[in-house]
Amino acid sequence: MNFTLAKVKESNADRYILQTDSKYFSINELLFEILSEYKTNSNYQNISSAVNKKFNDSDLTDKEFIESSIDQVKKMIEIGKNDSLKKTYIHNKFNILKDDAGDKIYNFLAFLFKKNTFSLTFTFLFIASFAFFYINGIGSTKMLEHFQKSLTWSYLLLYYLLFFGIIFFHEIGHATASYSFGAKPKEIGFGLYFIFPVMYTNTTNAWKLDKMKRITVNLGGIYFQLIINLGLILLYYFSHFKSFSLSLLIVNTISIMTSFNPFFRYDGYWIFSDYFDLQNLREKSNNFVQNIIIHPLKTFSRIKNKDINISLIVYSITNILFWAYVYYVIADYIIQRFTSLKIIFATGDYFSFSLLKIIFSMLFILIALFNLINKAITLKKLI
Repeated sequence: MNFTLAKVKESNADRYILQTDSKYFSINELLFEILSEYKTNSNYQNISSAVNKKFNDSDLTDKEFIESSIDQVKKMIEIGKNDSLKKTYIHNKFNILKDDAGDKIYNFLAFLFKKNTFSLTFTFLFIASFAFFYINGIGSTKMLEHFQKSLTWSYLLLYYLLFFGIIFFHEIGHATASYSFGAKPKEIGFGLYFIFPVMYTNTTNAWKLDKMKRITVNLGGIYFQLIINLGLILLYYFSHFKSFSLSLLIVNTISIMTSFNPFFRYDGYWIFSDYFDLQNLREKSNNFVQNIIIHPLKTFSRIKNKDINISLIVYSITNILFWAYVYYVIADYIIQRFTSLKIIFATGDYFSFSLLKIIFSMLFILIALFNLINKAITLKKLI
């Protein structure tokens, strides 16, 4: 059984980590000490004596307890390996930057994540983006109207390519942040999520960093997108490409807002999870909802006794409300699209750009409905 152990200093309490290959597990202090002894001593009785001595409690463990603990860890590692093979959200992966390939880039940009530099620059960039949209009176409706007008055939491919460049820079942000804290990123890659091309960064090693550094790594991609926003704002004011730069600003800002959303498995999800110390947030939220349905009295009693993290309760409730609203909007959108299709078929305009937009939007809707059915099936199995 090959593994490494790490102890991470946190402001409230130390965090203990077990690492096997590329998998990390959070463990308690007792198991950490047992495994520390096990690395140098395979005699369970000797391990028990050493651990009991460290905790100054002669009855804390015995030979059977040590053996059981080691066996459980072995099973946990094996299950973790199988889960890693089964639970992959991205398929058909290939690497863009792997191992040392991006080190020169990360090293060059690492200064952006020095403590004071990051805090001040991120705040400035965030305010600059907000101020731009506020000063120019560009609300959500005006944003959408402008973007729809700019979606011509001549610009669509260009926007698509430039957006992928932005997303690549986003991933460079995560990788650079992780690298700057000594948690070397494994790769930046490209793959398919369902049928959609996506980029990803493997920053698994960031798990051994303390809370604030992990949050900084989570913010790294958004940070770099805000840098792009500043460049586009300057382009808007000091060039003749106002419409083009504004369209990219809108696309990039929508992407940033989406990344901040904690109900998608994007940056906001991990920021919320790390800030409130809620590892496996999605699973805990699902379990909370499941318990409310199956054991309401017991769950409400635990809430009353403050046995359940209040941030988990808030997340779970708002998550349900958010997705209920999303599916309401989807249903309303489907009705409107069918009305638009009737008009197109009535006029015989089968090769219009409007029809293409409807087809693509309906494709997104079908995938959203697929996810809804998946969640419903999962909930039914739990009940």
